[in-house]
Amino acid sequence: MHVWAFRREHARGHRNKLFRRARVHKGRSEKGAALVEFSLILPLLILLTFGIMELGLAFRDILTTSSAVREGTRILSALGNDPEADCIALNGALETLLLSGDIDKLERIEIFKAGSDGSQIGSQTNTYTFVGTDHADCDDWNANVLWPSINRNVIAGGSPALDIAGMRIIYEHDYVLDFPPLTGGFTIDQSTISRLEPEEFA
Repeated sequence: MHVWAFRREHARGHRNKLFRRARVHKGRSEKGAALVEFSLILPLLILLTFGIMELGLAFRDILTTSSAVREGTRILSALGNDPEADCIALNGALETLLLSGDIDKLERIEIFKAGSDGSQIGSQTNTYTFVGTDHADCDDWNANVLWPSINRNVIAGGSPALDIAGMRIIYEHDYVLDFPPLTGGFTIDQSTISRLEPEEFA
């Protein structure tokens, strides 16, 4: 009896060793599989992270440009036919744009008369390109003026109606990381219009 009992205990101990070895081998295999899976997913995670960051920066520039053009148009509407209307509107728009933007990426700003349907009238569009060092100095802007501010109609109740002024900002956004598929950049083109506030009534 003692011999058989010893053999059973010996066999049981041998099986336990085999089970432990199998568990150790299985654990190592699972760790190896997890490492392989992570190495396959990591590039996708990096691409997703970079993509989210790039799109976030692009969206920020779009929102900033939109805010700048609205600020400039608000100033144009308030100043009407003031001789310095365009200069003050340019400065107001630039102060907003430069909160997070880069003036070197600004292509041009257009101040225009809009038709009754809101469309830009090309023959009455002023084009401003920054060429100097101080955006607050209007002499540092290259200006092509086809619609002088002093000619704008601010008399309400008569004919023609109050003028509608608009501002358009063309701004270049460059992708920071230049990581495929988001390489190079794109052009942000934002514009808005507003009727001039009346200064007198017919």
